[in-house]
Amino acid sequence: MIGDVRYLALLLALIPYLFLESRWLRRAAAQARPGWKGYLRRRGLAMVAMSLAWTLLTLILAGMGRSARYIPERIQEAQINVVVDVSNSMLARSYGATRLEASIDMIRKLTAVQEGLRWRLIAFKGAVLTLSPASYDLLAFESALNWLGPALMDAPGSDIGRALAEIGASQAGVAQLAFIFSDGNDTGGQARAAAAKLGASGTRCVFVGAGGDEASAVVDEMGVPVLDERGEPLFLAMNRKALEEWARVAGASFISLDDPGSFSALSALLDEAAGARGKWKTRRILTDHAPFVSLIALLALSCGIALSLPPRTEKGKGRRSDA
Repeated sequence: MIGDVRYLALLLALIPYLFLESRWLRRAAAQARPGWKGYLRRRGLAMVAMSLAWTLLTLILAGMGRSARYIPERIQEAQINVVVDVSNSMLARSYGATRLEASIDMIRKLTAVQEGLRWRLIAFKGAVLTLSPASYDLLAFESALNWLGPALMDAPGSDIGRALAEIGASQAGVAQLAFIFSDGNDTGGQARAAAAKLGASGTRCVFVGAGGDEASAVVDEMGVPVLDERGEPLFLAMNRKALEEWARVAGASFISLDDPGSFSALSALLDEAAGARGKWKTRRILTDHAPFVSLIALLALSCGIALSLPPRTEKGKGRRSDA
């Protein structure tokens, strides 16, 4: 966004350039050098061209080279994206089961709610892995559930932003619903921006909170306690505030697994997704104008450089004058 201080600073950098260039043009015009009248006019145009190129490039960097358009389309399929946090904190126990076990149990219940849906399974820690591509094969999907766990990948942490980016935008003719199972203890730092982008893409998402509001001991896949920076056992609660904030910016919902009505709420969303088939929806499509705008900026820069070239001196003019 152009409101970002970094991009405003880039635009403001034009001020000293325009000031110095204008002062130079005034001084050069006052000296009235022979043959420089046309050159000074070209130099003034070069200043305009250079400023235009700088402004356009700054706007592209600020992400303003994209625009959105909306098209109506008939929904042919419903796809359910299940995104599961498999970081060590999901092995913390709440109410007798680990957060991961509670998430998997809920997912298995949801797969029995509706038939004819495409299911996709994505696991994440510090990295993201698609365990089961979008498919109507529920057996393959449920088999992939058995692989969920911290040992699935070596990347430490819990990068929720990267996982949300993996879901992708709503596809043509597809009603896309995403269930994100996590305790909200993000380490990537990009979750909020990714949630906003996902919501704007047309994908409906639900953040499903795993764990309670009381901190529980974090262990690895071998049951060994995870230590914090001070070398003491690490205790983490579900980060309800973060999950609710991501849901808000995505225009989504937040549901806690501890809520007695969580299954009813999630299954109702599945019913709604299944019932959307045959209906019409409006899909948001982003059009990237950056290549075209970059070309204009390059042409303006080239014109600025060409117009700034000083006039050529006539060879031998001094010798003819001496004669």
